[in-house]
Amino acid sequence: MSKIGDISTKLLNIVKTHQVDLGIALAVVLVSIISFQGGKAYMLSQISHSVKIDSAPASDVFNTANTIGNTQSANISSGGGSSDHLDFRVVVSKSSTTKKYHFLWCAGANQISETNKIYFNSDKEAITAGYTLAGNCKK
Repeated sequence: MSKIGDISTKLLNIVKTHQVDLGIALAVVLVSIISFQGGKAYMLSQISHSVKIDSAPASDVFNTANTIGNTQSANISSGGGSSDHLDFRVVVSKSSTTKKYHFLWCAGANQISETNKIYFNSDKEAITAGYTLAGNCKK
């Protein structure tokens, strides 16, 4: 017999000898693969039903937020409150000659002393009063 024939005969004898063990090992591997894929499919189905992403222009988000009463608002710069109730007021300085306004989370708002701060309920009110958004502050 040739070498290939000898090897295949030996391999066949090994498979026949360990047939039950190899069957159990194959079954375990197949059950593991099927279980993993089933779990992955289940989780993907749960995520697609529970997560909804809506997009809206930033101006709509800010206009909606401005309707929240000031008593329910939380100042984001102080880290207080939840993200559901953000304080979208703006602040200007009495002594400023540049007529710039800042949102309360901007660094410029923190640099104005409390005695010099003038608050507006929205950026639109500040713009109407002749103020423009500070360059280091973003909506």
